[in-house]
Amino acid sequence: MAFLKRPIGSSAGPKVLWKALCAVVATGLALGSLSPARYRTQLLLCGDSLVAQNGPAAAAAANDTAAQAGAAAAAAGSAAAGLQPAQQPADAAREAADPMQEAYARLQTAPADVTPDAALAAQFAAAPWLLPPNCTALPYAGVHDFDALMALRARPAAGYDKAIALIPFDSDTQGRVLLLLNTIYTMVRFAGVDNFLLWVWTDNTLTDCATMNLPCADARPHLLEPQGKGRDVKVVMWLKPVLMLRALKAGYLSMMLDGDLGVSSKPLWDVLTQLALRSEADAVFQEEGPVNTGSFLVLTTPKGMQGMEMWLGGAAAALPDDVSRTKSDQVRLIELHEQGAFLACCNAGDCRDKLAHQNGTGRPLWRTWNRWNKAIDDRDCRLGGDWHAAAVDPCDSTILFVHPLCVSVGDKVGVIQRAGLWLLDSAKPPEGCWKGQR
Repeated sequence: MAFLKRPIGSSAGPKVLWKALCAVVATGLALGSLSPARYRTQLLLCGDSLVAQNGPAAAAAANDTAAQAGAAAAAAGSAAAGLQPAQQPADAAREAADPMQEAYARLQTAPADVTPDAALAAQFAAAPWLLPPNCTALPYAGVHDFDALMALRARPAAGYDKAIALIPFDSDTQGRVLLLLNTIYTMVRFAGVDNFLLWVWTDNTLTDCATMNLPCADARPHLLEPQGKGRDVKVVMWLKPVLMLRALKAGYLSMMLDGDLGVSSKPLWDVLTQLALRSEADAVFQEEGPVNTGSFLVLTTPKGMQGMEMWLGGAAAALPDDVSRTKSDQVRLIELHEQGAFLACCNAGDCRDKLAHQNGTGRPLWRTWNRWNKAIDDRDCRLGGDWHAAAVDPCDSTILFVHPLCVSVGDKVGVIQRAGLWLLDSAKPPEGCWKGQR
């Protein structure tokens, strides 16, 4: 769905988005089978400086070369990935089925008609980056305080008065921008999770958020220690229990998601909440030795908060003065599980059994759900490089989203593509459970 990359009134995307796209195409990774004309439009922005330095004629000539190279790279990448060339008429049918695309097409022909209107902003909730940069129609424009933005973005979900999904985002990491945009589009359009905010920790990312009209909270006031000690990434990821606990104490049903997902057409809020409630658990986590800290939901209960406090209590041992002994939030959580600080269960019966035998200790109980590829191929690390591995069916009731683990950023794109959940480029039209999704 190539239109997802071009803001209204422009033949190119936000600069940061196109920096990422140019870098990906340069590596030969296929982002989908785009027509040469579309590559010409998209790769033009890589030539921002080219146009300025060499003039329109040189830029046009270079563009033709870039278009041919881009199309060749896409074809080569698609062949390597075992992907079939996209059918352009089918792609057009898919785009026409999306009401946002209809509004996009109308406004692209008359950019002057874009006005600060809340209804317009709602229409582009799944892809706000298509609106003109720094669009004032968005109620969250310029709001970066975590608590204030959370209040603006939350809404009722799964029987709770207010719910919020939190997603970490760093636009300075190569390849992460496109992954995030695909996560947002599939999450909002197919799973109905439009009540989300991104939490960021650099000035560059805050600026890029404004350019792409994304709801971003500055999480730096909540860091456990100042940045600059040589372990910034690990310190930043310790914000997961910090921000979750803050949201829970404010009464929000809270979900944490990584920004590298392809989300399927399941009502994510309802499914995860019911998974916890029917298992008598305090939280639900994607399973990974025993839990993955990139995808989880916590109930607004005393034990739900107790679990986050327990996790956060492990930060002192994970962030000692000796930087060489630093541990990530996930590694420390595994240690806490081994020490018996919380219980993990894999099904409702297992959860109730653990509750019955914890001897009044009152430890938090976390239910896990199987990773998306569990029933097909349990070797996460194989899926990035072995394109003969079975592709998943996103319509399968057990697959909430595709979340590639143990693979590079570039390979994550390929794995999500194979599942049919990479929608930033041309793709096969929706079939089966996808029909009628908005």
